[in-house]
Amino acid sequence: MSKLDFSRMGASVNLGAPTPQAQRKAANIWLNVGVEVDMPTDDGGTEPVFISAFGVPVDVLDDVKPYTGKSDRMRLITAIKAQIVEAFKEEYASLEPGASIPVNGLKLELRRVGVAQAPAAADAEVLGGVSNLIRFG
Repeated sequence: MSKLDFSRMGASVNLGAPTPQAQRKAANIWLNVGVEVDMPTDDGGTEPVFISAFGVPVDVLDDVKPYTGKSDRMRLITAIKAQIVEAFKEEYASLEPGASIPVNGLKLELRRVGVAQAPAAADAEVLGGVSNLIRFG
């Protein structure tokens, strides 16, 4: 059993050489995920308080890369992603330090990455012959 390494938890995905922490841009704008609860006040009443479980940095987001494939559906999805990122950038440009605003219209999704599936047994014959098709030299 391997030892768990928590030293890179929260690090951004980087397929090249790791970026030293000192070179990363510090995030100043966060999309916080949480709930609003009525908290008691000193005068016996209650007030709504947003309790954040965690946040996602948004001011360090890269622009969405244009889709260059042939799928109209993926082109539309990519354009929508770009609009979402642009909307956040436009809104946080005018947000004062320490200020927060609710974000309406978003839906949250909790997703676990799927496990790679082995090819079906029916495909074994085709897969077994592929290596015989490739010749070098």
